[in-house]
Amino acid sequence: MTAASTRAVRRQVINLAWPIVLSNVLQRGVGFVDTMLVGHLGTPELAGVGIAQIIIFIAMAALYATGVGATVVVAYHTGANEPERQREVANSSLLAGAVLAVLLAFVGHWIMAPIVRWIGAEGAALDACLEYLTIVWWFFIFKGLIQVASSIFQGAGDTRTPLIVVTGVNIIHILIAYPLVFGRWGMPQLGVAGSAIAAGCSEMLGALVLMRWAHWRSLISRKIAWYRRADLTRLWRIGLPVAGERFSIQLMQGVFSHMVIGFSVAAFAAHQIGIYIESVSFLPGLGFMQAATALMGQSLGRGDLEMARRQSRESNRLALILMTALGLSYYFFPHFWVSLFSSDPEVLAYGKTFCKIAAFIQPPLAMTLVYSGSLRGAGETRWVLYISMIGSWVVRIPFAWLTAFHFGGGLLWVWIAMPLDWFVRSVLVYLRFRFGPLEPQKIR
Repeated sequence: MTAASTRAVRRQVINLAWPIVLSNVLQRGVGFVDTMLVGHLGTPELAGVGIAQIIIFIAMAALYATGVGATVVVAYHTGANEPERQREVANSSLLAGAVLAVLLAFVGHWIMAPIVRWIGAEGAALDACLEYLTIVWWFFIFKGLIQVASSIFQGAGDTRTPLIVVTGVNIIHILIAYPLVFGRWGMPQLGVAGSAIAAGCSEMLGALVLMRWAHWRSLISRKIAWYRRADLTRLWRIGLPVAGERFSIQLMQGVFSHMVIGFSVAAFAAHQIGIYIESVSFLPGLGFMQAATALMGQSLGRGDLEMARRQSRESNRLALILMTALGLSYYFFPHFWVSLFSSDPEVLAYGKTFCKIAAFIQPPLAMTLVYSGSLRGAGETRWVLYISMIGSWVVRIPFAWLTAFHFGGGLLWVWIAMPLDWFVRSVLVYLRFRFGPLEPQKIR
């Protein structure tokens, strides 16, 4: 491969990835801003909203899976130059996303209290968590529609439109959240509830605008026959392992959080802050992962397997550079990152330790994300599920429990389990990408 062709592939990856990176950062920005604002209300409120975010991520697993299925199949028909089939798949994806979001909101509202108590929330933290979640479920369908509609645009190779919409969502969210949380500009002081209301209203507007633009771009249609059973079967076949993977990860995070909160509320607050700090690097990596998924699907649709592999390798190289650089900032400037969220001395001390450990996660995390995205783009979602479960349930949870509790190592060893988990995953996912077959038949 010549230097010129390498540069061409790099430009292709960057042009597709950078809007996804920013969109992911801004989509996560809703929770990020909520955490920053609520963190100034007090440690119990911060812990409560942190637990609520875990519940929301678990609920988003099925919607994320639908989005991945939409990206893969829409990308395949984009590469194969089949616009009518592309629209049919997009319609089916949106219908599936809307129905799932309504069902998840209903179930989430019904079971949230026992789950939150099981994680370990009590007192003011429990009240804040339930107050936040109760409002989120009323708006949950719009969160789901943003997820699926953005995935359709990405599969079609348009990553800038979701970026524009999500940027507007975040601006509106901040403008509503700040006065409602703290009672500014003549608005009532609603605290945690104000943050949830702001998130719901801004996402409702964003979902409606994004779907309208999808129709203008002819990515979806208004036909009465909104779906085809065959398309739903394809989405199910690709997306079900993704849903299983996301559910497994979030369940693992719930068990992991249960371990952390057993040490103290301050330790858990620091853990949640650390997760948000880590997302500064995770979300760019997620952007390159989603770009790898779309590019793999498009290249397989054209029948160009060699280009698919080249795009994946370049995506991995760029993600490694970016995420490692951010990891170095976590290691050398942990106080700066943690102090953005809390001034509590105990939370700061725990948070700085988390940041230093998070620095070592970045290289294997980058590799795992990108090559997992490539495998998903080739329809290899089951292998990604298997590897994720090995990392979560064979490596992380047993190692954390044995070292921290059985052998009395303490909280530090719970956190050390994280880089070990991602290292194992990175090796396994690379081996599957390097030696496994990538077959278009798994997408058709």
